[in-house]
Amino acid sequence: MEQQPLNELVKFLSQRKIVLDQNQIGQLGRYASLLYDYSGRMSLVSASDRPYLVYRHFLECFVYVQHLASFLREGMRLADIGTGAGLPGVILSVMFPQVDIVLVESVRKKTLFLKKIKEELALSYTVINSRIEKMADDGAGIFDVVTARALAAIPLLVKYAFPLLRRGGQLHVIKGLDYKKELDSKTPYELAALGMDDAWVTYGDYLAHRKYIIIRKADEDGI
Repeated sequence: MEQQPLNELVKFLSQRKIVLDQNQIGQLGRYASLLYDYSGRMSLVSASDRPYLVYRHFLECFVYVQHLASFLREGMRLADIGTGAGLPGVILSVMFPQVDIVLVESVRKKTLFLKKIKEELALSYTVINSRIEKMADDGAGIFDVVTARALAAIPLLVKYAFPLLRRGGQLHVIKGLDYKKELDSKTPYELAALGMDDAWVTYGDYLAHRKYIIIRKADEDGI
């Protein structure tokens, strides 16, 4: 795959105060190449989406980076559930090496790919081949953040994520503008829906149709 889209993304990110060093740029380039090469045989990214791997998938992952940068601290724990090809989990690991990141994926061949990426990029994340529902047995209440991308409706995401989160922990997801249709009116979500900054929309116009959702688990028992 060509390097130019990644170079353009790195330049854009630097203008948004997200600065990558040469090692991180190299890691992203290698990740993009492997994603492109393995997607067909492992159903990682659809054929129609592959030409937009950096422009669409990587860019959206960096929206997570932008919002998590002010929250994550050294030693915190983050779980990317239903991570698939590692989007955004792998990119979060590249950008936040001081955070203990766990990538959860139920499809074994995808976890094998994630382990290859970990080795090739010398990253420190952990890969767990498990259904999300079973994660609560070992990971109950130990994560500060749970992320998910294109996985499920908000009520189901809350059902998956909240058992994993400590009190005060946060679930971060990106949703369409019609996200309110997914909400369960009987459940008192502590939810913030943030619009995309104009600069991000100018760079990736499809982001105009997205909201960045943060759902916080209450400090007390329950939601």
